[in-house]
Amino acid sequence: MIETIIKGQLAVQKLKEDIKGSSLIEYSLLIGIITALVVITIGLVSDKVVDYWGDLNTDMPAVD
Repeated sequence: MIETIIKGQLAVQKLKEDIKGSSLIEYSLLIGIITALVVITIGLVSDKVVDYWGDLNTDMPAVD
């Protein structure tokens, strides 16, 4: 009887440790997805920023 209780306690303790590890994996995946979205967004917007910067540079008067 006591042996079964100890096995149950060990199983619960092991489950708690696994939950901590899975949280770390979930946060790592979330950071990876956010990073990928930021990179994709920068890739999509970069051409427009370069165009706006060029237009601004062209429209500004020269300083003598």
